Amino acid sequence: MFRFVAPMLLALTLAPTAALAAQPLGIDLYTTAPRVDKLDRYVAGEEVSVRVAAPPASRVTIVGVGPDGSNLRLPLVQGPDGAYSGTLMMPVAGTWSLAANTTIGGEDVSTESFPVVVAEPESTLPALVMAALALASIGGGIGLIAVRRHAQTVRPA
Repeated sequence: MFRFVAPMLLALTLAPTAALAAQPLGIDLYTTAPRVDKLDRYVAGEEVSVRVAAPPASRVTIVGVGPDGSNLRLPLVQGPDGAYSGTLMMPVAGTWSLAANTTIGGEDVSTESFPVVVAEPESTLPALVMAALALASIGGGIGLIAVRRHAQTVRPA
């Protein structure tokens, strides 16, 4: 029975180490107050997919300040659906302050800044230890079966 359960345990332990898709960040500027759809926390150094729905604008840029005082400026590209998108990276863990800056009719308009929490990546050590234990258990089971079969074939008379 363990031969069937062990591969599933191994797959479950290795699943968190698989690469994740870009983390989403959405900003809707069509509402009276900008609506920000963000995750509770983002992973430092991982890609963040930004999408801004804005009235016809000649330019949309994400601006921000990192927890270490570093500045962020990301010009977005307008897609065929009229929304602006881009990919940003926040390499430092902590609370970032971001805002959307739009240029409409030659006038720059910025949203109020909003906080984005960025955390260090989680350690994969527990998953690797679990995988090693699963492999050792499988190897031990196969070894015991081999010893038992060998003992049955070499019975003393």
